[in-house]
Amino acid sequence: MPRTIFVWVSQHFAIVLAAIFIFCAPNVDFTGVLSWHDQQRSLQIVVLAASLLCLIFGTSHQLSDLQKALWGGQLILAAVAFFFLLGATSSAMAISPRWAFLEWSLILALLVFTLQIAAAINKSDPESVDRFLLWSFFATATAYCVKSMMLYVVMLFAVPMYGMPFHMNELFSGFSNPRFFGQFSVMVLPFLVLPALLASSRTHRFALGCVPVFWWMLVIASGSRGVWVAVILGASLAFICARPVTTRWLRWQGACALAGAALYAMMFKLVPALMSKSVVGILVDRTEGWTTLSQRDVLWAQAARMIGDHPWFGVGPMHFSWYPNGIGAHPHNAILQIIAEWGIPAALLLFVVLTWGAIAWLRHVGMVVKNQPESPRSMVCLALLAALTGAAAHSLVDGVIVMPVSQMTLALICGWSWGMALAERPVSPVLSVTRSSWGIRLIAGMAIFAIVHGVYPFAGNIFNHEQAYLDAHPNTALFPRFWVQGWINQ
Repeated sequence: MPRTIFVWVSQHFAIVLAAIFIFCAPNVDFTGVLSWHDQQRSLQIVVLAASLLCLIFGTSHQLSDLQKALWGGQLILAAVAFFFLLGATSSAMAISPRWAFLEWSLILALLVFTLQIAAAINKSDPESVDRFLLWSFFATATAYCVKSMMLYVVMLFAVPMYGMPFHMNELFSGFSNPRFFGQFSVMVLPFLVLPALLASSRTHRFALGCVPVFWWMLVIASGSRGVWVAVILGASLAFICARPVTTRWLRWQGACALAGAALYAMMFKLVPALMSKSVVGILVDRTEGWTTLSQRDVLWAQAARMIGDHPWFGVGPMHFSWYPNGIGAHPHNAILQIIAEWGIPAALLLFVVLTWGAIAWLRHVGMVVKNQPESPRSMVCLALLAALTGAAAHSLVDGVIVMPVSQMTLALICGWSWGMALAERPVSPVLSVTRSSWGIRLIAGMAIFAIVHGVYPFAGNIFNHEQAYLDAHPNTALFPRFWVQGWINQ
């Protein structure tokens, strides 16, 4: 059995790395000194570097699996290559090429990581991978809910004794901002009811259904408007494209959402009111500011000016954060961010690639739902569709493509979807890997070099850099981008 497990892990190394990251990033405080954002970014760099090193020193057989994943999409591959070529040109022309190439290489590494996940799923038993990833998401959510409830109990009973406020944001330990939890929750939420849906007994369904109830309670407590828009759009598209298998899933999500809302009312309204005024402390009004854009219009206007001034190659990857504005180090809109930083031609190429991928995935979901309406695979496809749609919608109002946990979770679900669609294609021909394998190794090596080159000046000194910024700018906050102090010209 241990040898079987070892073989499975070695064959699915990228998937296991992604699962470890997603579990540890919001649940494990490795240092106690660095912010959650900086810890997660550091862990992301380690995971991506490990996956890239596996390519550099991997066998030709492993590289052949990546080639098979790309077989049949030569035009799309050419579009992606040209996108990164334009990005490299933009980076070279940027004010700070070091920072620009750091972002460029991070996006490249995430794409390669996604491809590794897709290739591993394509060549493996899909059911075993589906089970592993479903339970990985479920274990991550369970651990996070337990941690949040422990913090709630501490605040409820211990904090008032010391005259400190009862602050709801403290429940979201694991994220530097509750909005970052919202980004993560949109992509995880569609999967959490699947273990209960697929359980064989009523007792198991009830026990497994508790976790999504607590998760919904946390979603409500986070107060993120973008989450609601993303969840509704994801569920709507899933219903349109996979109606035969969506009804039970929607019923479970609706029941868990209602139970989560009741739990929220009890924990944050009834119980604090019954205990004492000191417990109420700072309870955030979840209806406050719901009709405003929270200054996103200012960020969007700044991005639009950048596009007008630099239409062809943009200001350079990550260079929205070169110009401090006191609001945010990224535009809170993925489309505007890519156009402003990479340029209009690169953004058009990316739009073509993503549109092609979306159409291919919708066709695959329709085929699976039609041919296997009662299978677990159809439920997984439904959840992936809802998660991808929700992430795409949420990226238009928040930094889904910026924050490390969101980036890695998005890479995992994209690779999962990609690999599932590949598994339904005809077997690809045997490819010659001698020449192209060295090309893949070269790309992986360039990505690692650019990441190390950009990170090295801050390695081991992140906290001091951030403290120096706060000392030089009193009464201010940190605005995350790559690091939690996101302004790259400071």
